[in-house]
Amino acid sequence: SLSGAAAANYSLGSVSTTTASITAAGLPVISWSNGVITNSNGVASFSYLYTGRSSNGLSTSYSNSVVPTAAGFYTAVATSTDGNYAGTSTNLYYIPGLVAAADTVLKTTNNSRIKIPTADLLANDRRIDADGSVQTNNLSITAASQGTGSAASVSGAFVLFTPANGSNADSFTYTLTDSVTGLTTTGSVTVNPGLLPAVVDLQIVGMGTATFDGTQTSVTMGFLGVPGQTYEILYKGNLNDPDWISAGPVSTGSGPFTVTITRSGNYENDWNGSMFFQARINP
Repeated sequence: SLSGAAAANYSLGSVSTTTASITAAGLPVISWSNGVITNSNGVASFSYLYTGRSSNGLSTSYSNSVVPTAAGFYTAVATSTDGNYAGTSTNLYYIPGLVAAADTVLKTTNNSRIKIPTADLLANDRRIDADGSVQTNNLSITAASQGTGSAASVSGAFVLFTPANGSNADSFTYTLTDSVTGLTTTGSVTVNPGLLPAVVDLQIVGMGTATFDGTQTSVTMGFLGVPGQTYEILYKGNLNDPDWISAGPVSTGSGPFTVTITRSGNYENDWNGSMFFQARINP
């Protein structure tokens, strides 16, 4: 049986009662440009799948038959749907631009305002340059907008966010900006409910002198904690400031430990005048 064999494609000398099997040809060389076929060499039709991939320390999340438009690294796979050809053709490519990673932070359940360092949100944000290299320079957060919550704004090196949904998750978005190219994109943040650990007392055993180097202020403080414990150290320079600023998690080791606090701007006089600390046990 030669059912389906187009006369234009086959020359038949003689036919017996023997069954003949005609298989589709393999794909010819397919030409691609940035995830789009530019020369199929006669293959009439394809189905497509685009997926994200990792490259240069950046992982792109995507899986769809629709051509992606957002910056990222991608794999395009074209599968022949032309009955005369069988097989797939693959193209690895990237789209230059800004990539803002999805972030998750915790809130207290009493709906109080939280202060999120922009540096924490920028930690996983990247720019893909035209040569495919991945950069982190010149990126900043220039605005914030509430999603589900009562307020979101940028204040200096922080995003200020006030949750509104109690024990449910809140969210906000921020504008990621490249100061050199002027490119912008939107980053998303989920604010999950979570009770903060109880505040504990720590003994201060060393008080450094705050110094301003023209860009940032630094001071090193010494504490005495429980050996082998990890604490989150929070600080502020004025008790009237409603927000405690996190200096990050610190492991005590044998018990005594130091914390170097660094913040952009000149706080030399304020910190040398007074500093206040809280410590929470890090879960």
